[in-house]
Amino acid sequence: MTAGYQATAALAGRRDQLFPALSKELIARVATNAREQTFDAGELVWEQGDPEVQFHVVLEGQLEIVHPEGAIERPVTIHEAGEFTGEIALLVGRRTLVRARAKTKLRLRSRS
Repeated sequence: MTAGYQATAALAGRRDQLFPALSKELIARVATNAREQTFDAGELVWEQGDPEVQFHVVLEGQLEIVHPEGAIERPVTIHEAGEFTGEIALLVGRRTLVRARAKTKLRLRSRS
């Protein structure tokens, strides 16, 4: 973990609670009603303020989540295979507070 991810490092003992990974069985269940997407490293998956961000499960690669504050990006976390994101925006119907981009070549299963 890099020094820029200090907030995440401070919570490292609780990472599994904050960002749980799905079992292969649950990923297969999501797959029945989702589409697969691929992104190149550095490509945006969604932008801060986007409405209706989808539920995403990382199948391969890394999905970097940052909180933009003007020209600065505050690191939040990096999701890896089996981890998911997008659930809060779907549940409460609000615009997303964070930006997401492929840190590496990325393959997601996405469902809205």
